[in-house]
Amino acid sequence: MTYFIDVWHNWRERRNFMRDVRRESADAREWAYYRFRDAMIEARSALEGGHTRRAAQIWIQACEQYPGQARGSNLVLELLIGLSRFDEADLLMKEGQAKKPGDARFAVGLAHIARARGDHELAAQRWAFVRKTFPNVIEGFTFGAQALRELKLLSDAEALTLRTMKRFPNEVIGFMEYANLAQTQQNWEQALQRWEVVRLRFDHLSGYTGAGQALVELARYDEAAAIYNAGRMRYPTEPAAYFGLAKCAEAQGDVNESINRWKDLAQRLPMHILSVLECANALEDLGARPDAEGILHEAIDHFIDDPRPAMALGDLLLRKHEFSAAAGVFASARATFPNEEVLYVRNIEALLQAANGDKAEALQKEYSKRFKQ
Repeated sequence: MTYFIDVWHNWRERRNFMRDVRRESADAREWAYYRFRDAMIEARSALEGGHTRRAAQIWIQACEQYPGQARGSNLVLELLIGLSRFDEADLLMKEGQAKKPGDARFAVGLAHIARARGDHELAAQRWAFVRKTFPNVIEGFTFGAQALRELKLLSDAEALTLRTMKRFPNEVIGFMEYANLAQTQQNWEQALQRWEVVRLRFDHLSGYTGAGQALVELARYDEAAAIYNAGRMRYPTEPAAYFGLAKCAEAQGDVNESINRWKDLAQRLPMHILSVLECANALEDLGARPDAEGILHEAIDHFIDDPRPAMALGDLLLRKHEFSAAAGVFASARATFPNEEVLYVRNIEALLQAANGDKAEALQKEYSKRFKQ
């Protein structure tokens, strides 16, 4: 059903765009629509890659090139929240709600904005409005329960979650929130029972990882490892079960086994950048810094269009007080990513720590010229 709703929204968005944008030919209108949508997708990708400045530039250019139209895209809310432009997002959703009060997207959007701001009280109010006005929209129930949980209104959250599971018995998210409530209260026996429902009834990854975590907290490490291994086999390209397996060994006090499991994850999912960065952090924390460095060096070669592995390696070297080596890593990364401001800041810091004041001063001038105009 979600697929067909997305298709409907995309078709309606395209129809409105074609109606409002005036071009000389149908082909020109067609190309304009796709250029606009591609720009929004590019902005989202930039944001997901940590390139906030680039995402903001794309958004501003889209607003200038297609005034009024960018605000009609179903990608825009996600983008503005990611850019922390909450007031702008709030205004857009309120304008949309005033024009189309029967469209649930705007009420849901306003509630998501409050959630992203961390205003849980306002979020709870807005999710209550969604439930009352659009009772078949599950987000009003599930995110509403999350807001109540954040406000420590746990009995209210539990009651709402029970309503959610009854109203939407085939949707896993209500059962996940039910388990999360037990986990929040650190009732691990109850959390285990609830996560097992998620695992056995829905075969959802969170059921494996949630049950595994509950078993670790109950010091039932062998059972936890078995659950994590089952999740790893069921979802071999998802890192969460691998994370749990490595942390299980650490909780059990077996540091060497934990190191081996983190290294195994890096070998099995070498192109999953967030997993690789998490592996490097974990290995450093466990005292296996050479392994962490090796993983980051490989990641720099793998992810040639992403500066994060180089930044992570440089920061690791700074923590080791290998300042000259860190400066070299940041300088090399700057050559590849000349528009990444943070690389200049880190490079200047490393040069100063290495007592190379002349180079630091020259780089500071270059930085100011490039970014502070």
